[in-house]
Amino acid sequence: MNVTVIIPAAGRSTRFNQAAPDPVGRSKIEQNLAGKPIFLRSIELFLNRPQVGTILLAVNPDEVDAFRLRWGDQLGFHGVELIPGGKVERWETVQLALKRLPADATHVAVHDAARPLTPAAV
Repeated sequence: MNVTVIIPAAGRSTRFNQAAPDPVGRSKIEQNLAGKPIFLRSIELFLNRPQVGTILLAVNPDEVDAFRLRWGDQLGFHGVELIPGGKVERWETVQLALKRLPADATHVAVHDAARPLTPAAV
């Protein structure tokens, strides 16, 4: 089994930013959760699992370069590939990520970047 994990993170955090605007302008997934950004906590759910061969983090296509500048070193350290997602709907982000699957992927898992507290059993 060779699982590719797609982590959609292309949302604009509109409701979150209205409720709790960040003075630095960080998105919901970049907020600190116990010393790390939320998206990285979500990625950690899949690290060190022998079934997982590839992790794709799909971010807003207009912010790929800025996101890479802020977080590229940490993503690279974990072997996560940063890719552009969709602009409007989550399904567009997943569809674009599916086009980036490695040829040897046998399974795909999709996990929202803003859901870092999923139990390991799930």
